[in-house]
Amino acid sequence: MVNYIYENLNPYGEKENDCIIRAIANATGLHYFEVEDKLFYVGKLLECDRRYLCCYSFLIDKVFNFQPIKCYGMTLAEFADLHPKGEYLVRSNGHISILKDYCVYDVFDCRDMILTNAWRIK
Repeated sequence: MVNYIYENLNPYGEKENDCIIRAIANATGLHYFEVEDKLFYVGKLLECDRRYLCCYSFLIDKVFNFQPIKCYGMTLAEFADLHPKGEYLVRSNGHISILKDYCVYDVFDCRDMILTNAWRIK
């Protein structure tokens, strides 16, 4: 089964509703606050809440050019079995995480979440 490692990129070590920032920061190597700023400005540009898929997917698709991968209805663990190598952002309803080389990095074990979107990180 895919591995899980606790990782919290929140600079204050807090567990809050910031999975989008944590996952994108991990995927890009950018600092947490840089990603937060980018999401803020995309939200202003598109007049949307940065926590909504239409807002942060603009950043993922158009700014970082990550490639969408079919995953709908699979669990994260099933997706990892099909993609054991590489780096991916993986999203379920209400959460986004990162999968790197058959390991999930997040503040909780979300290997059983049902995916709605996934992107291959270049």
